[in-house]
Amino acid sequence: MLLFILDIMFVSSVALFSSVYFRSYIPAMLMTWGIYIVSGLVTIAERVPVIKHFPGMIKSNMGHILYGMPDTGDIIWNIVVVFGLIAVFIGLSIKKIRNQDI
Repeated sequence: MLLFILDIMFVSSVALFSSVYFRSYIPAMLMTWGIYIVSGLVTIAERVPVIKHFPGMIKSNMGHILYGMPDTGDIIWNIVVVFGLIAVFIGLSIKKIRNQDI
């Protein structure tokens, strides 16, 4: 359940980032879906050591937990990498918002 919430947090941070940089609804939506789909397609290269900790692997790790064969090291690194990406997207969004004239 917590991995699902983490996945929603990642998508929300990407949506925040894209909505701040694109001031129109359509490009922000397309960028959000594009990053989400690309991060999901990364699961094809699961055997590459660096890629197996990217956000697209959250769904795969949920399946491993449900089947009873989790690798805790991979899951922990996946959570750390996703939190790092969330922090980067939110940090860049906050930086852009602070530079805007209100």
